[in-house]
Amino acid sequence: MTAAFNDFNEETLKETINKALEEGVDALAILNVLLDLLKNIGERFSQGEAFLPELVMSGDLMEKSVEILKPALVNKQDFVLTGEKIILGSVKGDVHTIGKDMVKMMWIASGYEVIDLGINVPAETFFTRAQEINPSIVALSSTMTTTIPSMKDTIDFFKSRGLDKKYKIIVGGGSVNTEIANNVGAYAYGGRDAYEAVKTVKAILAE
Repeated sequence: MTAAFNDFNEETLKETINKALEEGVDALAILNVLLDLLKNIGERFSQGEAFLPELVMSGDLMEKSVEILKPALVNKQDFVLTGEKIILGSVKGDVHTIGKDMVKMMWIASGYEVIDLGINVPAETFFTRAQEINPSIVALSSTMTTTIPSMKDTIDFFKSRGLDKKYKIIVGGGSVNTEIANNVGAYAYGGRDAYEAVKTVKAILAE
């Protein structure tokens, strides 16, 4: 599986995943391996050892792999199939994708519909898309401390229009913790990693 992923061999990867599932390998264990491989590509990219095309291809492989795993994942006790919509994006000034993409994959695997707005997303775009899509949750990602003000600006944009209660805004990313989430006025802190992000969303939607 590792070789197929790192070589971007889609057919071999699909065959390997399907064979593992047929042999009774836990779907979450397979997903964990894939998430680690995706994270490794991201780290190599940050260090200049991998390039943008590799980053894009690895993300595409991950999405296709999750589609194979989804039926097995949603039957696990830790996951729920809700049909709820989540808008996700990196705030204005932030161009990092790996952490955001890992969270997106976990949410998709958990049965949520995720609308990914991408990177460097201004407050106005988050707001406009939220009105169009009417999601249960709007998730803001910030990997750099310098973009935390953009996170607050986005939340303030919703608040100034009286819609911060309608859309539950959660925040996460490498530069964010519970204290920062409170300071920027978020509804909740998404968590330290993709696994906690699933639990956070599940808890919010159960309120």
